[in-house]
Amino acid sequence: MIEVTCPSGLRGILRNVKVKDEQTLFDRGLSKSGQTTTRFVADLWEKVVDPGPYTFSGGVVAWPDVLQADIFYLFVRARVAAYGTKHGFSVTCRNYGCREAFQWEIDLDQLTLRETAPEVKAYLASGGAAFVELTTLSGVGVKVR
Repeated sequence: MIEVTCPSGLRGILRNVKVKDEQTLFDRGLSKSGQTTTRFVADLWEKVVDPGPYTFSGGVVAWPDVLQADIFYLFVRARVAAYGTKHGFSVTCRNYGCREAFQWEIDLDQLTLRETAPEVKAYLASGGAAFVELTTLSGVGVKVR
């Protein structure tokens, strides 16, 4: 088990990844609905240590109300705990005449992490939904989901 603190300040315990959890990543139904990452993280989540800006009822995480940045961060931390910090992948050249595959590797612990903006934390702490139009927060006028 690992304790993780998300960019928003949500802190909790994730259990170790099991084979059945990995199978979630290949579930076509979850993939089509866009819920793969959320389900994966929700299945690993053991308990809330600190809800951060969220107002969860009875310490139970309402995953639809959690910022996607937090869910993705938890996903990456679970991956690091299971497989280590190095992530290798292949990238194919898009040039039609080339199409050569290049091997890349990144260190997931070296990814830039930005803390959630204070106004977003305040909005969530007041009971606001995680999925809102940014006009509600900053007047940018871009819809975010």
